Amino acid sequence: MSVILLAVLLNASAPQSTVVQWTGERVTVRAVNTPLRTLLEDVVQRTGILLSGADRLAGNETVDIRNAYLADALQILLANVNFIVTRENGQFHLRVYSMTGHAPPTGPISIPGLTDQVVTRTDDVVQPPDPADPDADADPADPDDALEPADPDDDTEEAQELADLERAAQSNETDSLLEVSSSLQSDHSEVRIRALHLLAARSEEPDAIAEIVSAFSDADMNVVLTASDLLASIPGLAALEAIESLLTPETGPELQIAALRSLALRGDVSSIDAVRRAAREAPPTVREFAQRLLEALEERTRVATDVKRAN
Repeated sequence: MSVILLAVLLNASAPQSTVVQWTGERVTVRAVNTPLRTLLEDVVQRTGILLSGADRLAGNETVDIRNAYLADALQILLANVNFIVTRENGQFHLRVYSMTGHAPPTGPISIPGLTDQVVTRTDDVVQPPDPADPDADADPADPDDALEPADPDDDTEEAQELADLERAAQSNETDSLLEVSSSLQSDHSEVRIRALHLLAARSEEPDAIAEIVSAFSDADMNVVLTASDLLASIPGLAALEAIESLLTPETGPELQIAALRSLALRGDVSSIDAVRRAAREAPPTVREFAQRLLEALEERTRVATDVKRAN
């Protein structure tokens, strides 16, 4: 009886079989009572990222991460670890600092004139002057200056386009993403903005991120800012690389500024190389924002180094 009990106890405390899978940009990690170092080394081996400081990892983990973006999986897997991910010469590098202590700063980086631009809404209806207002113009308005009344057909057309867009988004047809993307050519900003949100919800599909990036050239700043916000919120390498691809001398300043805004909102130090290049090569108007963002990202890197030294 004692032999059987000992065997059961040993089996319960021993590391169990693990599953680590990498498909596209999604990772699955399922393990029971498995050394954290073993799990992380398996993950980096399959994903191709570099790893430093694995010897600082301690303890066993029981996790069930399924079909998650790599960045999200690392946050779960390394919840009790001080670490930072940087991008050097086009390759991601995961550095482990310690199992305890204060984590390096994360989250959006505030850049005045860049990240403080927000999506706004304007009222299409202009209210007439209040007769009780002493500052109101007593003279009747020039008929030539009067605004044309809103065309009810425009509202009907926009409502119809929005309804068609929702139906396309819910469709199981193979070309439904193309139908959603086509709404980015609508004459109505609200339709284009809604299409961007629907594309972001399907960001794992091929071409969805590229379509969102294309909205950076939209004539309506609300549409551009929406695209910038959405790209900042989409995890994974595909979105990051799509944003960074705009930081080239061949890209117009407006698109580069929108891309820098997305990177600032992401606050990810792995984009430091692309931002450094923009600070060096971009037009002056872009270079100023890039330099501010670069300084903030470098400061985050320095803080992370200080955390390492303190532990």
